[in-house]
Amino acid sequence: MSIEELNLFLTSSELNNFLLPFKILAVFFAAAFLYGANKYYKMEQFGISEWIRKFNHFFHMSSPAEAKTFPERFQEIVNLINKKNQIDTKAALLKTEYLVWDILKKIKISEETLEDVTEEQLPNAKALKSLIDTADKVRQDPAYSVNIEKTRESFILMRDTLIKLKII
Repeated sequence: MSIEELNLFLTSSELNNFLLPFKILAVFFAAAFLYGANKYYKMEQFGISEWIRKFNHFFHMSSPAEAKTFPERFQEIVNLINKKNQIDTKAALLKTEYLVWDILKKIKISEETLEDVTEEQLPNAKALKSLIDTADKVRQDPAYSVNIEKTRESFILMRDTLIKLKII
């Protein structure tokens, strides 16, 4: 079969008539897929945006802020706490919350089970929970006034916990 015969066969009306129903089905399925994908996206927009956030986080995990070790991150928090003012204490609380979640992830304790954790698994779990709750209040209301001394005591308990877990 030469190139001319192949070209003549591909442009023949017999082949086009035979393939027409398949072309119509392909266009119909493509339109149905686009309609379904659009409808799913509108219904699950939060879930998709959450997936996109996790996807981006996965590929940007090597940012300098996240490459720091637990002791380095803890030292930053201590430096903020030692300034003894509201703004730095709030910043320390917010950084502490992320540090605590990363530590809990490392020792395989979920947020739901934090209150049910024994002292052997996680010493001073109540202090960690109180730091997380205070950080949530600060995040929700930036004008929230933090008790600096109580927060410092919770940080001391958190430090003791990190030392017992041999993280710092």
